[in-house]
Amino acid sequence: MQISRTMDASKHVVYATVTGEITMDEVRADLMRVAAKKDHQPELPGIIDMRKATTHLTADEIQQLAGFVTAHPKVVRSTRRALLVETDVMFGLYRMFSAYAGNSSVEFEVFRDEQKALEWVQQADLQEKKGA
Repeated sequence: MQISRTMDASKHVVYATVTGEITMDEVRADLMRVAAKKDHQPELPGIIDMRKATTHLTADEIQQLAGFVTAHPKVVRSTRRALLVETDVMFGLYRMFSAYAGNSSVEFEVFRDEQKALEWVQQADLQEKKGA
């Protein structure tokens, strides 16, 4: 699994692009690496693009992953993260993930369309600015 991240300052959105086979161990390790970075901002809205990724994660592993993310607020908190996928299998798995992670301060939503995903994450940023 390969992950590249960029920050689009003009859109105030973090982009993560995931390619290759997604495994539980690699996801956990990557999230902990990101959380340990001094410049990491877990409250930024983001898009996780998994359109070029595959996975054989089970429903149980998806539930464990959601629990891991919600238990580690240094990874992500108080924002929206769009999960961008291409296949029906990935869509179903990550809808399950968003349901399991529903008790956290983070909203996860699954999309197939990048523009709709961007609009959705930017709505959170606009709401935050209005509330400030």
